[in-house]
Amino acid sequence: PPPPIGRLHGLTLVEFLVVLAIVSILAAIATPSFLRQIERSRLESAAEAMYQVFRQARVANVRHSRDVYVLVDTGTNWKVWVSPESTCANRVPTEPCLLENIKLTSDDHANLSLSVSPGSLQTVTVDYRTGRYVDNANPTNTLPLTFTLTSASGSQLTVQAMPSGQIRLCDPGAGTTTRYPSC
Repeated sequence: PPPPIGRLHGLTLVEFLVVLAIVSILAAIATPSFLRQIERSRLESAAEAMYQVFRQARVANVRHSRDVYVLVDTGTNWKVWVSPESTCANRVPTEPCLLENIKLTSDDHANLSLSVSPGSLQTVTVDYRTGRYVDNANPTNTLPLTFTLTSASGSQLTVQAMPSGQIRLCDPGAGTTTRYPSC
C-alpha cells in the first residue's frame, strides 16, 4: 500500500549506523593490505628504474665510445647516476658529473634505502672494450655487484650488475613476490 500522506520513506538512524559500521569494518580490513600494495609498487618502480640506469649506462658507453661510470651514494638519502668521470669532487648528480641526465635518487623514490655489496662499492666502471661492469675499488672482483633497495617494512628488491656485463633484477627474499626471480 502507498505510504500515508506526509510520511517520507528513508533510512532510520539505526539503519544508517549499521551501514556505517559495516563500511568502517571493511575499510579497516582492507587498508593495511592496500598500504602494503602501494609500498610494494613503489619498491618495484624504484628497482626497475635502477635496472634502467644500468641499461642506459651501457647505451651511453657505446654512444660515446668510452668507459662511463655509475656513481653510487647509499643510505636513506641515496643517489645513483651515470658520469663521464670516475671521480667527481662534489659527488652530486649535476653537470659536469652527470652524463645524459641518467640518474635516480631517493627524492624520486621516498621511504626506500639503498645498500650495496661489496660495501666499499661507490663507483662502477662500464668498460667500453668488454661491456663488463667493474667495481673500481676492487677491479678483480668476480662476484655480482649488488644494489638492494629496502622499503620501510623491510621488503627488498635487488639489481645485480654481473661482471660478465649482464644486469638482473631479482628478489633476495626468495618468494616474497612472484614477479621477480629469486636472487
